[in-house]
Amino acid sequence: MVISNEATTTLLSNQLWLSDSGSSDHITGDLRWFEDYKEFKKTQPVYLTDLKPVQALGKGTVALEAYINNEWEQVTLENVLYVPNAVNLFSVGKMVKKGFTLTSDLNRTVFWADGRFRGPEAEFKDDVFMMKFRPIQNLPVSRSHCINARLWHQRLSHVNMQYIKDSVRKEAIRGIPMDQLTESFDCEDCQIGKQTRKPYPPAEFKPETVPGEMAHMDIAGKFATPSLGGSSYFLLITDDAT
Repeated sequence: MVISNEATTTLLSNQLWLSDSGSSDHITGDLRWFEDYKEFKKTQPVYLTDLKPVQALGKGTVALEAYINNEWEQVTLENVLYVPNAVNLFSVGKMVKKGFTLTSDLNRTVFWADGRFRGPEAEFKDDVFMMKFRPIQNLPVSRSHCINARLWHQRLSHVNMQYIKDSVRKEAIRGIPMDQLTESFDCEDCQIGKQTRKPYPPAEFKPETVPGEMAHMDIAGKFATPSLGGSSYFLLITDDAT
């Protein structure tokens, strides 16, 4: 990628992201973008257009907000390389490998998942396509450390954790970092909800009655949450003969 000195100054000062068809990986030059980062034991070369290498010091997960379907949505970029002081590059090749297609005109580039679902987009400005990305808004520093696998399990209506992990890995779910799903836990609510009781033993003696002669009744409640009709109790009636 070749850009003017004026455009480069703007990009570095604003920490914008470029949509780049010549980059084989997502790249950032600022560690502050990373939500999770792991340094390489040995630096890896990244070759520029003049075939001269610069060194990537590590890689990790970048969390940011992308403009999708006319609203800002939190997304994560996996395996982003850290090259100190580099311009932030959003790899078109990476997206194509994941099955995305793109459409471009003089105003914007739009990425499409499965050719149907609108994904992130870039705006044509200063003769380059700038991704409509921004840092996560109003996110306290400590918030990401408070989110764990148990909380995601509860938020997603107690879905099987392996299913959640597989969905994140296949990018069917956006906005859930994989490192927040590593915790191992036992869900007490799921255990209680899936428990069954042993059947009552068969009655050795059954009195001979006719329908309506004898009824067994049991009242349950008061429940903390009323029903849709406003009731806090229910009465169960069983006819002995039927």
